[in-house]
Amino acid sequence: MSTPHSPPRTSLLSALAELPENAIARREWRALGHQSRDWRLWLGLRLPKDARGWGLPAIVWCAVIPYALWGIARIAIPWVEKQVGPLSTAQALGIPDALMLCCSLVGLYLALISVALMATAVTREREQETWESLRTTAASSDDILLGLLAGRLGPPLLGFLLVGVFWVATLGHTTELLSRYLPTRMDGPALGWLVLESVLMALSLGLVATAISTRCRRSGVAVVASTGASILLLLGAFGTYAVQGFTGAPILVLVLCAVVSGAAYAIARRELER
Repeated sequence: MSTPHSPPRTSLLSALAELPENAIARREWRALGHQSRDWRLWLGLRLPKDARGWGLPAIVWCAVIPYALWGIARIAIPWVEKQVGPLSTAQALGIPDALMLCCSLVGLYLALISVALMATAVTREREQETWESLRTTAASSDDILLGLLAGRLGPPLLGFLLVGVFWVATLGHTTELLSRYLPTRMDGPALGWLVLESVLMALSLGLVATAISTRCRRSGVAVVASTGASILLLLGAFGTYAVQGFTGAPILVLVLCAVVSGAAYAIARRELER
């Protein structure tokens, strides 16, 4: 039951339909847009003011990672082979697949930035003494949650999806370059699936961090608790791959993400309605 200080109830579908006009999301998008207008941020010549700046601009630059890896391999591997003699690059470097390595590293970064963005989503409002005024507005619990998720987490997730599309579109070219030095066996569907799975895992971690943020009073506590919970979830996903391999693990990981995301959203929504 809603209290006088709780946001009114509306349906989740209604909140989704009104997301483009969501005041919280638009506020976060404006803040990111203000930072993004500084060209030095995109070139790495200026440090971001907050976690938002470490999201979309950094993720977009990840599109060139396969080419950067090719450049490093082109210089390093011939030098190593000159020193120790011919060797199998897969055995020497322990890399199962170059493109899988690229996607996994960027996916891990996306997971970390998702936690950093959402762990402070609510606690920051409390510390700035704007949270109670936000809760007493006409926005519902779903409007608040979706606004924070879309405004803070949406840009880096969308950026990584676009990077994934670029990787799939240029797969033939990057495979031709990387296969001269590193093992590359991933095809387009497998790479696209890995990108999608990384996005869903980051979304799950963001929802967990949001749920924790609704229960904490201080950003430091929320970040520590969110990091611990995220490590457990990531270990569960990696453990699933270690046990099931690449045959059954992707489906199980998606089920894990769906269950965790649903539970975290329900907890966050309940906290907002208290």
